[in-house]
Amino acid sequence: MQKNYPKKAAKKPTQNKKCIFICGIHSIIVKEDLREGILISPSDENQEMPKIKLTNNKYKIRSLLDTLNPDMTKLIGVIEVNHLLNNYPIVAYFESDFDGEKTTSIQYLNLHLLLLKAYFICLWVEKDNAADFDIGFLAFTNQSGDLEVSSNVMTNANFNSNGKTEATVFTKDQLVSALQFLSNFVLVEYQDATQIFNASSVHRRAIAIYFIQSARCTNDLGIKAANYCSMLESLFANGDTSELSHRLSERVSKFLRENLRERIELYKTLKKLYNLRSKVVHGANYKVPGENELTTLVETADLISREIMAYCLSTREDNIFEKSVEDLNNYFLTLSLQ
Repeated sequence: MQKNYPKKAAKKPTQNKKCIFICGIHSIIVKEDLREGILISPSDENQEMPKIKLTNNKYKIRSLLDTLNPDMTKLIGVIEVNHLLNNYPIVAYFESDFDGEKTTSIQYLNLHLLLLKAYFICLWVEKDNAADFDIGFLAFTNQSGDLEVSSNVMTNANFNSNGKTEATVFTKDQLVSALQFLSNFVLVEYQDATQIFNASSVHRRAIAIYFIQSARCTNDLGIKAANYCSMLESLFANGDTSELSHRLSERVSKFLRENLRERIELYKTLKKLYNLRSKVVHGANYKVPGENELTTLVETADLISREIMAYCLSTREDNIFEKSVEDLNNYFLTLSLQ
């Protein structure tokens, strides 16, 4: 759902438009005062992307809204303004300008929201969470000199690995630490056209992130498990589906663990995960004996996926997931025979 207020006949812009992006974030708590905010900046390859700041400082949030009032309150509603001031534990914002000849206000707003979604993936690499937003706003002055507001939502909500949306406490240092993954590795692109992911046109890391996000935006534990398995396949299978359960379990356990006992335990866990995945995708009953066993298995899958993605997104030199299919297969062959 996306809206533009007010509805007026569009005039061709002739210069950059100054604007303010603002968006409330829920399911995350930071007890330290973030003051002016933590800067979220895209990678060097994405200089066209906007920047964002995160703050929990009520004075800063109030000052932002004061620069827009009373028109802002009229355009987005008293309830939304009150939510931004009093209900969201974190607010994302940034003051910038955009070229109206190259992009619309909705498109520019969407770039901010996509950058936030990418940052949430990086936060997940730090630890499990359900951080998300409900609606974002871009306020700007149109050519008539009136304040105009574009709004949009992205409907895929995030959940914790247990399928719930409990708030997660982060420190300021953890928020900053997550930025290393965004600024160095995660590419955020805005595209209108529907695309099909495939290994020949998209890096395997991007496919893995896609499945991670798919796992995070469902509260069904079985579907989560299936997406975690697909994530592992995108990085470790290289298109070969023969003896998939055994081969993936062996490769992942040897890649992550050096101790033999720990490798065996991880291998058994992954075999259980793949057994669950098989039942889910083939429509079988996937109840696991024991009250908490299913939740524990999916939470373990989330931890395994996080450990792999932390390596994948932070290793610059000799990253095995940068290798060709042949070289990666040779790497795992050597690893299995050692």
